[in-house]
Amino acid sequence: MLHRWLALCFLASLSVTGCGLFSKEKVGIDVVGVPFSAGRVEKVYFDFNKYEIKGSGKKVLLGLVERMKANKRSTLLIIGHTDSRGTEEYNLALGERRANAVKEFILGCDRSLSPRISTQSRGKAEPEVLVYSSDFKEAEKAHAQNRRVVLIMECQHTVSPKKKRAIRWPFSFGRSTAQQDSDGGGEVSDENPLEDSSEEVASEVVSAAESASEKAAEAAPEVVQQDSEE
Repeated sequence: MLHRWLALCFLASLSVTGCGLFSKEKVGIDVVGVPFSAGRVEKVYFDFNKYEIKGSGKKVLLGLVERMKANKRSTLLIIGHTDSRGTEEYNLALGERRANAVKEFILGCDRSLSPRISTQSRGKAEPEVLVYSSDFKEAEKAHAQNRRVVLIMECQHTVSPKKKRAIRWPFSFGRSTAQQDSDGGGEVSDENPLEDSSEEVASEVVSAAESASEKAAEAAPEVVQQDSEE
């Protein structure tokens, strides 16, 4: 009962401090063959009530095309926006025209990208900047930031067995320093991939906590005895 109580205290201390009580060793956990995405956001701006792409916008789109060609698993979401002037219906249509204009420009560079591109229109529903100023020039600057197309590029990646990613945990599951050194500083070798499920990992944490609590319980009488001798 004492051991279990000490184990719970051990786990609680980990959640609060994020560091181990009895070991400074760090364990690498591999995530092999699991896809993850890295998003990139670009913006293209438009003149009032227009959907023609300006020179600065074309430069942004050309760079985006090259990145999509380099990453065959990337996808692109194009979202058209407008400023707050005009009706909701009109601005939804204008946002759609802007999104489609951007899509057509990209496809003009490489038609093969079409299956990976989707478009949406938010109209004036999601302004980048809220317009409060009564000064015309200041208000127009704010409106200009809302007349935009947002491009969200998602790049899908998969970690290969030869290039495993390690997630560092600030506590030890009982692995020796020699084992970790042989793994190349935390990267598990191909011959010994870590395949534990989340339940097995949790079991190892509890086992480590109980083992540490036993050591603490054994050491406790010695401390008391020393105090009594003093």
